[in-house]
Amino acid sequence: MRKQLLINLLKSGLGCEISAQPKEPFDWPEVYRMAAEQGVAAIAWDGLQRLITNGIITNDQMPDKATKLKWALATEQTEKRYNKQYKAIVKLADIYAKHNIKMLILKGYGLSILYPRPEHRSCCDIDIWLFGEQERADNILRDKLGIKIDEDKHHHTVFHIDGVMVENHYDFLNIHAHASNKDIEARLKQLAETPDEITIEERVIYRPNANCHALFLLRHAAAHFAAVEIVLRHIIDWAMFVKHQHQDIDWAWLREVCRQHNMELFLDAMNALAADLCDI
Repeated sequence: MRKQLLINLLKSGLGCEISAQPKEPFDWPEVYRMAAEQGVAAIAWDGLQRLITNGIITNDQMPDKATKLKWALATEQTEKRYNKQYKAIVKLADIYAKHNIKMLILKGYGLSILYPRPEHRSCCDIDIWLFGEQERADNILRDKLGIKIDEDKHHHTVFHIDGVMVENHYDFLNIHAHASNKDIEARLKQLAETPDEITIEERVIYRPNANCHALFLLRHAAAHFAAVEIVLRHIIDWAMFVKHQHQDIDWAWLREVCRQHNMELFLDAMNALAADLCDI
């Protein structure tokens, strides 16, 4: 009951039509807890508001006041984090542009713009790739702006700008974690050289092209699945990506790469879940 209600809220929040809800009493505190744990509380909140507006959730079925306040506050915090990250992206784009460094956004903002409400996609940090200029870019931030760079990571450095954490990737994947990551990494780097452009406040930044993004998102989600850390946010990311860019993906190529790296069943599972969540 609670899990199905959460799924219905998410489908509603993503723009799908929900015609009816079960009539049994809802355990709203538990539904909210699950949504927060899965990184989708703000999307579920959107779905709740839509179902209330459409009369599918009635007055006697609504959450108690305490749960509603907690949920609304969490959604507001998600919006504030998003806006803070947005400003950090704009600032970084300006800094790098002055030094002729192109910035590609992984996950995060590039995926959020595919959502009905971008500011309700939960995100903890900003992931970037700088077309081989990672070291020079870090030196600029350190030497000219006094920003501390943490280099104690396998495939990226970490710094903070205006309180926002940024992971500056020199590799897309941790090639030390799995032998197969080396082959996928080589494919991703080759594909990343022909990115898609995004304009943000008259500034040009980049996101991976459809094939690069598809392979990266799948491998990223598969790593979380293997570590028993996958959450609904990963599945919704894939769903929104496929919904909007399915026509740009070379599915035969993607399936063959997945087959070579034992991810074909995972691809099928992610597609099935995406289709159920978004009526693709």
